[in-house]
Order: sequence, then C-alpha cells, then structure tokens
Amino acid sequence: MTSSVRRWRRKTTPCYPSNKRRLGAASASGLFHSSQGKATVHGADMPYPVHRKWTEGMGMAEAIIRGHKRRVDRWMPKKKRGPSRAQLRAMGMFAARSIPAYLLAFADMVGIPSGLHAAYGMALAATGGDVRPVLLGSVAAMLMRLLSGLPPRWEMLLTLLMIAAAPMMLNRRSAWRLTAYTALSLLPSGTAAFFAQTASQTLQGWASVGIAALSAPMMVRALKAISGQGHIAALEERIAVGYLAAMCLCGGARMLLLGVNLGVLMGAGATLAMAMTLGVGAGVLTGMLTGITLTLHGLPVVISVALAMGGFLAGVAASLKRRQVSCGFFAAGAWLMLLLSGANGFGCGAAVLASVIPFCLMPREYYERMTQQLRRLLPNEAVPGDAYAADVLHAWERTISAMARAMPCPREEDDKRTSVWWEEHLCQGCPEAEHCGCLRTALGTAKAESVWEYRFADESIWQDALDQLRGMGCQRLYHLMNGMNALRREDEAARLNIRQAQMRRDMLLTHLTAMSGAARRFATLSCGENWWDYMAARRIRGVLAERAVPASLAYVRRVQGHVQAAFELQFITGARTQAEVLAQLTDAVLDAPMEIDAIDGDRVLLKEIPLLQAESGAACAAISGGKICGDTSCTGRLQDGRYLAALSDGMGHGEGAAMASRQTVELLRLCLDAGYNRQQTITAVNGMMLLDGIGDHFSTADVLMIDLWSGNASLDKLGAAGSWVYRRGELTRVTGDTLPLGIVEGIDQNGSMFRLAEGDAVVLLTDGVEDAFASISALEEAILASLSAACPQTAAEYLLDAALEAGEGQRRDDQSVLVVYIRSAGRALQVEGSAL
Repeated sequence: MTSSVRRWRRKTTPCYPSNKRRLGAASASGLFHSSQGKATVHGADMPYPVHRKWTEGMGMAEAIIRGHKRRVDRWMPKKKRGPSRAQLRAMGMFAARSIPAYLLAFADMVGIPSGLHAAYGMALAATGGDVRPVLLGSVAAMLMRLLSGLPPRWEMLLTLLMIAAAPMMLNRRSAWRLTAYTALSLLPSGTAAFFAQTASQTLQGWASVGIAALSAPMMVRALKAISGQGHIAALEERIAVGYLAAMCLCGGARMLLLGVNLGVLMGAGATLAMAMTLGVGAGVLTGMLTGITLTLHGLPVVISVALAMGGFLAGVAASLKRRQVSCGFFAAGAWLMLLLSGANGFGCGAAVLASVIPFCLMPREYYERMTQQLRRLLPNEAVPGDAYAADVLHAWERTISAMARAMPCPREEDDKRTSVWWEEHLCQGCPEAEHCGCLRTALGTAKAESVWEYRFADESIWQDALDQLRGMGCQRLYHLMNGMNALRREDEAARLNIRQAQMRRDMLLTHLTAMSGAARRFATLSCGENWWDYMAARRIRGVLAERAVPASLAYVRRVQGHVQAAFELQFITGARTQAEVLAQLTDAVLDAPMEIDAIDGDRVLLKEIPLLQAESGAACAAISGGKICGDTSCTGRLQDGRYLAALSDGMGHGEGAAMASRQTVELLRLCLDAGYNRQQTITAVNGMMLLDGIGDHFSTADVLMIDLWSGNASLDKLGAAGSWVYRRGELTRVTGDTLPLGIVEGIDQNGSMFRLAEGDAVVLLTDGVEDAFASISALEEAILASLSAACPQTAAEYLLDAALEAGEGQRRDDQSVLVVYIRSAGRALQVEGSAL
C-alpha cells in the first residue's frame, strides 16, 4: 500500500490574518466516519482524485469533467510570478552545498595542489548524493581563478566531466573502484604536469593525483558519519570528519572577503561552537588544530594560540548559559592575543570579530539544531550511576530480544498431491471407488490439479472450473464435485487459522519488541546523572536554599538534550503558583525556558519549552436526525514530548460507532504513550480490534505525530478521507489506500513524512465533510478560506459550516474537522488536554 500526494500551488493569503468573516457556531460532540464506497483514481490523465460515487452511472470522461467543474481553465497551468519562498530556500541550500567543493578546489597540502574537489565529488557520488553542487562549486572556483589572474587549469574540465558521470559508475561500489576512478579523473592534471618545465612541478602534479585518490575513501567515511543520526563514536569517523573540515580550512586560508580572512573566520566559528557546546577541552583542542592548519598555509603561528585562548574563555563562560557572554569572552581573548602579538593583518582580527556575530544573532531554533549535531561527537558511554541496575536491564533487553527472534512462524503445510492423495480425499466413501479409477490416471490427476488452482476465485468461477471434471469419466461425478467443495472449505478454514495465528504472533512480537525498547531506555536512564546534571542540580539547590523556597529538588536531567526537572513541594496549597515560581527560577538558573508539564499532589514536573507549539481546534456534528456523532478526535502531548493529533470514525452511526472510534483513539494514544513506535502501535491496535471479531468492528484513523523540536511530522492514514497540509503558502492533499483498523490481520503501513514550521497547518477531516462538497477543488477553496482564521477552533467551525452549506442544509453523514496550527514558542497559545 502506498500513500499518494496531490499538490496544488495557489497564491494564498497568510495563514493567520484576522478573520473578517462572521462565523456561526457549530455543535461539538464526538468525532469521525469511515470512507466506504470511496476510491481514489490516480494517473497521468487524472490530476484530481475522483470518488467512486461520482463515476457510478457515468463515463470516465464525464467524471473527470465533473471533477473539474467543466471549466477549461482548470486544465491549464497557473502562471508563475517569480520564485516562491520555498524555491528561494531550495536555491540557497543548493548554493550552500556547493561551498565545500569551492573551498576544496583551492586546497593544497604543504604546497602540493590536492585535487580534493574531485575526491569530494567522487565520495558524494559513491554515497548516493547529488554531485551537481560539486560541479557548481568547481566551476565557480575556475571562474575565480580567472578573475584573480591565476593561471587557468583547463584540464579541470575533463575532471568535471568525470565527476558528472560518477553517479553511474560509483554508486554503492567498492573502495578500490572509488580510488581508481578518482585517480583516473585527475589523470589529465598529472599528464599536464608531466610536460612541466621543472621536475618539481611534475612531482607535484602526480602527488596531487595520489593525494586525491587516497582521500576519496576517507571522505566517504566522513560523509556517512555526518549524514547519520547516531553518535560519531568511532575514532576513524572522527578523524575523517576532522580531515574534511581541515581541508576546507585549507581552501579558505588565502581568501579575503571584505577584509575578512575566510579560513580564520571558519576556524574561529568552529572553535566557538565547540567551546559553547562541548566545553573547555573541546574548544581549546579545536582552536589549536584549526590554528595549526591555517599556520601551514602561511598565516602567523600565533593564530593557533589566539584561537585556543578564545576557546578556553568561551568554554568557561558557557557555564553561565549566556551565548552573548561566551561570544564576548571569545572575541576579547582571541582578538587581544592577535593585537598584542601584531598578527592582526591579512584579515585575521576582523575574522575573529566577525565570527561571533552569527552566534549572537542566531535564533534559538537554529542554535538548538547546531547543538544537537555537535553533541553527536560526545562519547556514547554510560556515566557512573547504578551500574548494577543498568546491567540487569540490559540483560533483560537481550533476553526479550532473543524471545522475539525465537518465536515460531506459522506456515501453511505444503502437501505433495499425488494421484493416491487425490483418490484418498475425493473418492473416500464412493461406492464405485474400486471400479472407477478416474483419479488413478495422469489425465484425472491433471484435471484435479487444474480445478484446484481456482480455489481462491469467486464462487461463479469456481463452479465453472468444477465443470472440467466431467471429462474424467467418473461414474459418480456429483460425489467428486462434493469432495472438491469439501476440500475447498477445509483449505479456507486452514488458511483462516494460519492468518489468525500469524496475527497473534505479530501482536506478541510487537509487544516483545516494544518491551525490549523500553528496557533499553530504562537501562540508559538508570546509569545515573552525568556531570551536567550534577552541576545543574547543585546550582538549583543553592538558589532554593538562598531564597528559602519551600520546595526541594528531586532531580534535574537532560534527556535527549532537553532539560527536565522535578520538585517536591512542602505545601500543597497554591501548587500552581509555586510551580510557576519554580519554572521561572529554573529558567533563570539554567537559561532554558521551562513550562509546567504536570502537578501531582506535592510533586511538580517541569520540562523545557520546545521550539514549536501546536494549537488545535475540533468541530463535529452528527448525521441529520442523529443525536450522537460517531467520530472521535484527540490532541495533546505524549510523555516523550511529541504532539499527537488523532481522528477516528467508527463503522456506522450512533452510540456503537462512537464507542468504536473512542476505543481506537484511546488505544492509539496509550500505545504511543507507552513507548511503542508508529508501526508497533498500528499493529497492536489493529490486533486488539480484531479480537472482537474479524471484519465486524472497524474504524478509520488519521494519526498525526509532530516533533515540536525539529518540526518533523508523520501522518498515517488508515482508511480515512484525504487530509490537507498547508506549508509555506501551498496546500497539499495527502491520501492513502490502507484499509481501516480491524478488518484484516495484516495491515500495510506507509505513512507520509514532512516537516512543519511556524505558520503551517494540518487539517484532518472525515469523509462526511469531503463528500459534502461537489468537487475536491471546492473543498480546497473552503479549506483555504477557513485557514484565514486566527484560531484553529474558529477554522474548524467555519469548515464544518461550509460543509453544511455545500450539502444544502443536510448532513448525510457524521462530519468532523480537526485543525492544527503550528506556532513558534513565543507566539503559541498554550492548549492542554484533548478535544472530544
């Protein structure tokens, strides 16, 4: 099963201007409906999805015209009026990816031209990357050489042609082929050096070929480490990443831009980032290494000392959790060292001062992303703590994982059907069995096998296949047909038992795998506090004692890079007020904006406010004449901080449908809260619903998960109507052809993945709303109009009223709408709990 996405580009108003329409109130009880009788037709001739009910009784051409409202201009592409924000952002990212190739084209090693731009391009092709930015950077380097008066290197054009063909030659190939192809691409440079005037130039040319060829495998290692998600723990990976960064510094060491040395600028920025993120030691080491690299290219030796001094001061100031203070200490220390040593020339001093500007002005979102990437360099080792408990949990995890792998898999028996087998199963009890012998011949066995191949077909086809038995010469044909029907029923029952056994195995395997993952997380948490947790706890306890706050700190931990703290109150009275005071105090001490996550008696749990906030609004109405809506929605944060928005529709209408959808949403939320991933959750909930009877109770579901730190979102559609995603001024329809929960044992999962940012929105709706509109384009216009509301609740109510108006005042099905707005943490309206 796959998900299909249809996108319409339109010129739209901003997502959240003030609402100038007068919106009527809508009823709100219950939420969602199934999408039976609906099909989505996609193809080259079908730019819009067409519903099955549109195509019944009409030709396909008429259905297409109806889907486009018979307007010819619907078929014509819209005129573009300049690049959009998304296109400009994509162009900027493309240009940024060309910078390493541009710098590496100027890099050399101890005066030897390295040809590392070719090695970088080949490594990128070997890892499946796009080599077009490498070509752009290399061409820009050639033009810069011409503009700077340097001798042109026309042999680089042949190297660029080899880089362009590299994806076809090197994708996922061996390191030996990569090395040989890199050397072959630089062969024109080596050949040109062979005809040089001096022997030293010839040796330098061939040395550049060897350096690039040997560097390509190391750059592959560096690119894989950078593009990964886990810790960069292996020493080889760290050396490869450092080598790639050092070579980029080599390329910028002799470049000046507006009086700023680009090599020193990059080295100072790397030193400052490492000092603020990883501490004093990382800052000093990075400063020394970058300074030595720049010194090898003719810059003063004191640069390494100046950068190391700046890294030391920035790392010390990082304990204050003030970026501006760390930047000031770094700039003052490094610049004064250069000034006192007289090494401010060649743009070094200006580069040190300019390096702190991006860090001072960097938004919190980008600073958080940079911090997460640099923390991958930290060793992923267990810190001192309750090591015994951690070992026990790790052993339990290994045991549970072994149990999951050792589970037997039910499989269908593969009987070898022979003439004897057929005679035993079909002729048993036949009075003419001894004298007939119709199945003892090769013809009889072949006809039986031919008929048996149709056992999975419809009843009419099966009956036609049974007529093939007439030519076997059987004296009791009716007995033979009855035996074949009995075998078919037995086979169907056996296959049903196998499917049910497979479902039970999948459910048990899902639960065991989830338990194993939970044990792994608990083992990590039981290792105890690290140095940062210990120092943060000391500072908070000191402030609590200094200000005589009637509360004690239970713990403060940094989980996945984000702060969590728990306090125990001495007095329960006014717990909310005390919690707000503790949040402000923790914010001031740790420089991390905190919010109240939970208050349980005398215990207060605080969590760091994520970069994004999700605000939701829901509206629903029952079918005309009904009192209870069979749809249910739920929104809110899970325990791990992710945001969940779910919409479900039970089969039918009324109380039964409402109960089924309510159970579906509750099970989805509980499984996700328990630590199940998306695939495990869907498998578990589908199996739980099947326990009540196969095919008797089912519900559609939309499951939207949002990481409020990164904006990464996933949308799983299980038999539901199309959803809509508003991103960067563009409205996108997301559909899926996965069956609802509770119908079949195995369910295919292929959710849509996308990234949300401030100003984006997601609209989930049931098929009752979608079917109320005459076409998808009319629904699209109504959604765009609803998103002009400043509040998601208002947008949901507006869209529900628009569906009622489109249905001429009648609701032919339960109708529900769930709207989610994405705002930045500073603008968000705090919404807690779930909407029902």
